[in-house]
Amino acid sequence: MTKKNHVNKDAVFSVAIENALSALGDPVKKTIVWHMHNKGIFIGTKDFDIRTFYLVLEEFIGSAADVVVKMIHTDLQRQLVQNDILQRFAPDPRSDHPLNKIEKLMKSEDNDD
Repeated sequence: MTKKNHVNKDAVFSVAIENALSALGDPVKKTIVWHMHNKGIFIGTKDFDIRTFYLVLEEFIGSAADVVVKMIHTDLQRQLVQNDILQRFAPDPRSDHPLNKIEKLMKSEDNDD
């Protein structure tokens, strides 16, 4: 995959998470962030782990956590990968869980830096 030029992937990742949580509504977002902080999970830090975030999020909002993670993945893909590259690939009906896709996107960007 081709990355977009000079993109700060950590900043894009944080914004994607913030946007996905905002889609739930501001009061819900604030509640989730507060609970995350109480669990020691801080969005935008170097030690942030998407899987831990997902597990805690799932405790709070159940299966809606999958929707949030899909939104994060879609936003990351839009920001980090060239659109013309995406159009060349047919969607895989057996696609990975969005967590795996997010990790692949973030790792592929690490290798390109």
